[in-house]
Amino acid sequence: IQGFFETSFNFSLTDFSLDSASVERTDKFFYATNFDLHFSEYTMRLVDDLHKLEVDSVLISSLNQQIQINNLELQPVIENVLVEDMKRFNRSELFHVSVPAIQLTGVDLRNAFFNNKLLISNFSISNPDIYFENFGSLRSEEANMELTEFYQLIFNYVEDFDIRNFVISDGNLNWVNHTRRGKTTSFDNAFSASLKNFRLNETELNKNRLFFSDNFDVTIKDQEFALSDSVHVLKGSEILLSSATSSVRVKN
Repeated sequence: IQGFFETSFNFSLTDFSLDSASVERTDKFFYATNFDLHFSEYTMRLVDDLHKLEVDSVLISSLNQQIQINNLELQPVIENVLVEDMKRFNRSELFHVSVPAIQLTGVDLRNAFFNNKLLISNFSISNPDIYFENFGSLRSEEANMELTEFYQLIFNYVEDFDIRNFVISDGNLNWVNHTRRGKTTSFDNAFSASLKNFRLNETELNKNRLFFSDNFDVTIKDQEFALSDSVHVLKGSEILLSSATSSVRVKN
């Protein structure tokens, strides 16, 4: 079976009405004015068969237009993935993402449920720990950008992300890249980000918008750059990139 999920859930409905008139209406979910859904111990095997998603709980409120996600974990279905495993699954990208809390407010639930589109006023991610690993030798020649498989994977579930304010606080990103020529580079830093008018879909992938947003503020901590002489390095305890002010600030 390619892709499946299991979960426990409970729900409550307000002003539930099921009759010939309510069946024809398109402005209600579950034939009710409002609803609250609570999913617990949610587990989903993703369509790539290599990764799974596990969540402690998901709370959805149509009245408040909010979604709260607690303890999300995206990880491989097997431990200690080897190159041979990647070949067997026909994948070149490996992900492990752990997020204690995700808060969405001002959510257009109708578009989310029926059109696979996320229209959100505020999207907040707290303390994410993100690991990405790319195997260049396993990538197809046609792939012209990194994380191609990652985007294809999420588009199976959400076709369009439209977020007015996107905030990531106190995160850590570990990026490991193995090139086709056998060279390995890595990036492991604490970071925070604030993005304005974030938009991600298949069309946006071909546009030259940094971080898929109109404006952004990104803070990277303890960054180290190797200079072209291959001898010296440039270190900064904190680097702030701001598109709104077209500035770069480096501390220490």
